[in-house]
Amino acid sequence: MKRAAVIGGILVVLGVSASMAIKNPVPNKPRNLAVTDVTSTSIKLMWGPSPPGPYKVVANTASSVTVTWGAAKDTRKPITYTVRRNGAVVSTGQKLPSRKFSVTPTTKSFKICVQAFNALHQSSVNVCGSIFRSATHKHTL
Repeated sequence: MKRAAVIGGILVVLGVSASMAIKNPVPNKPRNLAVTDVTSTSIKLMWGPSPPGPYKVVANTASSVTVTWGAAKDTRKPITYTVRRNGAVVSTGQKLPSRKFSVTPTTKSFKICVQAFNALHQSSVNVCGSIFRSATHKHTL
């Protein structure tokens, strides 16, 4: 019979054989893991927020590129986003499903990253993509 408990913020499972523990090493603790409920027979865990969805370029002109992405999911609202361009924070906020990036006609490429945060300030992975522009302002992602 296996038993589990949270001790000092670490999930401990009893009743696992040594050979099974060697075959299944303990993974790194996720930075966005939370214990939401503990009873005598179960422990409820929650991860979050999920990463923002895939990017899509919806407008591309000589002076700007507009990029959208899918919303992150988490029950611990509000979800806020931090948007970076080439490593520098360009915006933060709750309702950021898209961002218009200013460019010059000579801009060939830039990198964007979006990271979601829940109300507990737990973060998703940083989701990044590069925008490549040609002389005719066509793009690839």
